[in-house]
Amino acid sequence: MPLSLQLLLENAVKHNQVTPSAKLHIQIYEEAGNLIIKNNIQLKKVLKESTGVGLRNIHQRYHLLTNRSVLVQQNETHFWVSIPLLTQKTNVMTTQTEYISAKRYERAKKHVEQLKGFYIHFSIYLIMVPVFVFINIKSTAFPWAIFPIVGWGMGVIGHAMEVFNWNPFLGKDWEERKIRELMKDDE
Repeated sequence: MPLSLQLLLENAVKHNQVTPSAKLHIQIYEEAGNLIIKNNIQLKKVLKESTGVGLRNIHQRYHLLTNRSVLVQQNETHFWVSIPLLTQKTNVMTTQTEYISAKRYERAKKHVEQLKGFYIHFSIYLIMVPVFVFINIKSTAFPWAIFPIVGWGMGVIGHAMEVFNWNPFLGKDWEERKIRELMKDDE
């Protein structure tokens, strides 16, 4: 609401002459649950045609917040806008709480998907190790099965490090700490 009020006051000054002899009178008052911003009309002589973007923005903002309308009226001497007073702050808080809750759910769901992917990867690895050993024993005396077992095992360890956020070189939560540090530096 304060930004809408500021925009309406700026529009009154922008579109009307303001001189010591021709004063611009702006009235701001509450009536029937609406804030009324009313000014006398004394249009500037050299004025570009108004695009109405400011009033359109106010209409759109209030349409998102309430089902009550913004009214714009004008007669020969006065121009006024009636905007609904927003008294229920709980709606905004509920929306913000719902947004945060949705983001947490999204993050948890992504982590569960990563865990599931890791468990599938690890299970297939555990099934394939005996298969490699069996084929190696049946085919040749050279222990070639060690190479795919060790190579794939390193891939499983790397996958686990990513999913469980563990890094032996930089420490646990290094990335998160670094992000917070860089965000603090930007302030």
